[in-house]
Amino acid sequence: MHRIGFVGLVAGLCLAAFCAGMPARAAGDLKQDWQICSGATGEEAITACTALIESGTLSSDDLALVYDNRGMTYYSQGKNDLARQDLDRACQLDDLRC
Repeated sequence: MHRIGFVGLVAGLCLAAFCAGMPARAAGDLKQDWQICSGATGEEAITACTALIESGTLSSDDLALVYDNRGMTYYSQGKNDLARQDLDRACQLDDLRC
């Protein structure tokens, strides 16, 4: 049992070291994602908006805007369930978007 605990600890430390060495998304990439999320259509916009959402760097106001943009893109594609989820999330973050 003690050996399994040690092996688990070593595996966890190796995973943490590996993840720590992974580069974060570059600021230039996020800037480009903003431009695409705000101005493009289709899957390109959805991908960029999703990257912004997953970056974890946005204020709640900016996050609301991104959810709104992605929701409207989903709506334009006829993906109404996904659109509703994103538009509801935008509304939760910023009631002026309701």
